[in-house]
Amino acid sequence: MFGRLNGILFAVLLFLTSFFGSIFMLFPLLPFAYYGTKFWRICADRLVGYWLTFPAALVERIFGTAFHVTGDLILRDQPALIIMNHRTRLDWLFLWNALYKMDPLLLTTEKISLKAPKKANSPKRQPIKNC
Repeated sequence: MFGRLNGILFAVLLFLTSFFGSIFMLFPLLPFAYYGTKFWRICADRLVGYWLTFPAALVERIFGTAFHVTGDLILRDQPALIIMNHRTRLDWLFLWNALYKMDPLLLTTEKISLKAPKKANSPKRQPIKNC
């Protein structure tokens, strides 16, 4: 029962912070998206990157998950490429935690590119034939 409440608390906190963060932090900067695109991009990337520390902290605090990063560190002033073969959408949470453990500013410069759009085990659609 307590685990279910943790999951509900996690989902509610993520939704509320992303919703109100978009309204009160990103929306006032929206005119810069048209007039000062470089400034908008820097501000939006930083704000979203700072917000990504929140889910990373929630996974550790609410669920008690311990993260240990081994291997080469990623330096924020040098380009790096991370290739993931992930099976679920929750794998991003673990990537964000790993980046946060290496250097929290890596979350503000991270860019994600998908090979193909993720599909949630949906059956293949077949065209409808006219009768």
